[in-house]
Amino acid sequence: MNEIIIRRIRQGDEKAFEAVYREYYPLLCRFGMQLLHNAELVEEVVDDVFFALWERRSEIDIQSLKAYLLKAVRNKSLNELNSLGHRQRQMTGRIDMGDRLDFISSLFDDAHPLEQLLVREAEERLSQIVDSLPEEDRRVFMMQRTEGKTYAEIAMELGISVNTVKYHMKKTIRLLSDAMGRCLLLLLLIK
Repeated sequence: MNEIIIRRIRQGDEKAFEAVYREYYPLLCRFGMQLLHNAELVEEVVDDVFFALWERRSEIDIQSLKAYLLKAVRNKSLNELNSLGHRQRQMTGRIDMGDRLDFISSLFDDAHPLEQLLVREAEERLSQIVDSLPEEDRRVFMMQRTEGKTYAEIAMELGISVNTVKYHMKKTIRLLSDAMGRCLLLLLLIK
């Protein structure tokens, strides 16, 4: 049974992937909570594991799906813990994060020309990136972000699963985050 599901996922069968997602998601979240003790972070980690599984589905060489998923969640959780520890160590002994944000915010007011320039450049860059997305990714992103539709509404309208909508959104947001980088962070800080 396990081999059949793995083979179907390798071949891009979304229904098989959804079945695995539904079956293992709760277990992986419980497991992740034992390591991270943060529900939002755990959901992000588990979603990332499933996202990676789907992205690399043609390359996977898995004997036991459950063992593979548990190990992936463990590794990703440990990476998150290491990353959190690293960020906390960097912050220790430096200017308090709140003070930094206050300082950055003080550089900009609503009429500041630099803010207006940054906003305009960020909007242009975002528009270029969204326009270059694959059709399905762009459609899902625009329906959610500009039309305010829920994942369920998008899935119903496009005739795809909610998990497929999540996949498109996660992929698009990751691409936008990578492409926008510091520009997006600065824009978020000044708003």
